[in-house]
Amino acid sequence: CHLYAADHPEVERHLAFRDYLRAHPEARNAYAALKIELARQHPTDIVAYMDGKDGLIKQLEAAALGWSRAQVTPDA
Repeated sequence: CHLYAADHPEVERHLAFRDYLRAHPEARNAYAALKIELARQHPTDIVAYMDGKDGLIKQLEAAALGWSRAQVTPDA
């Protein structure tokens, strides 16, 4: 869970990531499978678990931000 002020720059990234995973089941399933496997491999090593997620998270975040920004339609 994360808590930010409404105007914090991280809000967009976190909401885009959440919404992207909700809208893209294949990405959500890949992320879930990785998290499960990393938890199995590193049950007591949170650093290894987080490091193992880093590459996929960065990839998904980039896709999520592009997707999210494309969803916004400019005012006519």
